[in-house]
Amino acid sequence: MGNKGEIRRQPADVDVPKRCYQCGKFGHIAKDCRSKKYEPVNRVREENAQRETVSFSTALEEWLCATATTEESQEQEFVGRKLLVPVRTMNMTVQALLDTGSETSIAPLSLFKRAKDNGADLDAFVERVPRMTKVTIRDASGNKMEVLDSIRLVVNIFGRTEKLAMYVSRSPNDVLILGTNVLHRLALKLMQGQSPTNLLSNSSNEQTVYPAVVKKRIYVPPGGRKMVTVAYLQGNTDAIF
Repeated sequence: MGNKGEIRRQPADVDVPKRCYQCGKFGHIAKDCRSKKYEPVNRVREENAQRETVSFSTALEEWLCATATTEESQEQEFVGRKLLVPVRTMNMTVQALLDTGSETSIAPLSLFKRAKDNGADLDAFVERVPRMTKVTIRDASGNKMEVLDSIRLVVNIFGRTEKLAMYVSRSPNDVLILGTNVLHRLALKLMQGQSPTNLLSNSSNEQTVYPAVVKKRIYVPPGGRKMVTVAYLQGNTDAIF
């Protein structure tokens, strides 16, 4: 028994079990190890901690940039198919998105670069419309789009050739976006079931206004109130005044 405060040291001849620095177990060394490579606990903890701190932000960026599905049933329920049709413009066949949710049409800048590289005469297909670029256009995610120019572009779709008004903007692809401002020019309709009403027409989306007339002239003094009979000459249908 040693004195108080004495530090007892282990004899030098006592064998210390050998530890493998590859698998972490005792009894052998790394060169004789048959196990898979050992990852130190501290390193694994650091990697897990790093993954936990960035995983949500990374996933959020992926969700904002793209939508991916793994099952066909999910795609049909949550992600509709794009209504893409082939069109001819600037001596090229390109894809056009028929977008009934967009009030404007967009031509990507890359499309004109591609046409120019192919030797197309852009001036023969493009008519610039000045003083029309001071608008604010946002994409489906609410991000502001940079409007470079406003033009009328010659487009052939389903055998019909029209000069369509659209804005030029930067885009990662060569897809034309045809909005409701040009769909009626192309004789395209949006109907529900067997109804003959075209939902894209102005008359089906806006209230019709007719002039109303007072049937009998009545004098109303300043500050006074009187009942008058009002009528409109558009048949016997109900109307809101």
